[in-house]
Amino acid sequence: MPKYPVPVVRDLPPEGTPRRRVVFVTNQNSGTIDYMGTMQVFHEASFFAKDSGRPDLGYDVEVVSRG
Repeated sequence: MPKYPVPVVRDLPPEGTPRRRVVFVTNQNSGTIDYMGTMQVFHEASFFAKDSGRPDLGYDVEVVSRG
């Protein structure tokens, strides 16, 4: 993955702030295109947090369904 310049954010949460968990609940009739774009946003946010030296600010993303 290419390196991007990361701007400095002044009001960051304190060190040790837990990562955030994002869960996409889907069903058997939905296609991956329905949620992949939104998942990419959280992935990029985690990438930038890690690249700026704060991996604790990232997101853990899951997709779940009943079946």
